[in-house]
Amino acid sequence: MDVRRRLWSVVVIASCASVMLPGSGVCARSPGGAKHRVTTTVTTVVDVVPDASGRVDWTQGEISAKGIGVRPKGMDEPQARVAAREAAIVIAERNLTKIVHGIHIESETTVRQAVLEDDEIHRRVVGFIRGARMLRERELQDGSYEVVMGLPMYGKRSSLAASVNLGHRASPSPAPPEPEAEAESEPPAASAEPAVGPASPAAPVEPVAAPSASSPTIEPAVAGISRPFTGLLVDCRGLGIQRCMSPKILDDSGQEVWGTVKVDPDLVNEKGILGYYKSVEQAKAMGRVGSNPLVVKAAGKREVRPKFADPVVSQADAARIKAEDARSSFLDRLAVGFLVD
Repeated sequence: MDVRRRLWSVVVIASCASVMLPGSGVCARSPGGAKHRVTTTVTTVVDVVPDASGRVDWTQGEISAKGIGVRPKGMDEPQARVAAREAAIVIAERNLTKIVHGIHIESETTVRQAVLEDDEIHRRVVGFIRGARMLRERELQDGSYEVVMGLPMYGKRSSLAASVNLGHRASPSPAPPEPEAEAESEPPAASAEPAVGPASPAAPVEPVAAPSASSPTIEPAVAGISRPFTGLLVDCRGLGIQRCMSPKILDDSGQEVWGTVKVDPDLVNEKGILGYYKSVEQAKAMGRVGSNPLVVKAAGKREVRPKFADPVVSQADAARIKAEDARSSFLDRLAVGFLVD
């Protein structure tokens, strides 16, 4: 009897130590005291790239691609196997190159465009792809060899974000130094009317119906007592929002609410601007937006071809985001996520 009790204790401890990852469970106790197992499944936001035998996992921040190498004829067994493996690695790297070049840094700019415009970025991206790590490898029944290689999207150094200078791209440009006033210069004559430059056109947005009073734009305060929000979730589901590395949030007048961040560029490279999730529960489980995120429903998306990556919120929700951020500073911590289909 004592042995059986010890074994049961070991099983219970091992169950409670499980981590909440895809397919894993957590140990819970019912009101009556009996233990049961609750399973939580995390579905990541993935863009599959069939013509490159790969995918982009936007939730986990990883790019992966497969390569298959065929054994050369006329070689003995050991040499043929090595040659097939090397060929598979070359093909996987080629597929990774295709996927990486197609990723959008911003709505208007792809990695390919950045590579063609800047020799230094080209050099960095080439070295980044050559540093791909082996995720899986196996020999197939027909004698060919299969490898799956991966690249991190984010990280201070060896990442796609660092290779394309994502942190500096997402940071505001430094203000130019003011010219020094010349000594004994006469003050400019006052004009009858102040000069006004041409107003910059507002970014076009898709027309949408005004949100009804029952629309779930934000979480209401409870009885005058509200906890500080730990992050921001913009619900973009149903809008066809596409993924990119540095999207922006705009209001319905075309003004930027968030996206040009005043934080250390290394932090942007390390964490990315935001995370993409399938549900509020998944976003909370991943930790980026914390346990009490402000949830705002997007009213539309900015029309910038070829990538519709920037959600548009109402001006009322934009004001709420800024007010809550002044209280909790979740934007400066990059505690932001988009809910997508």
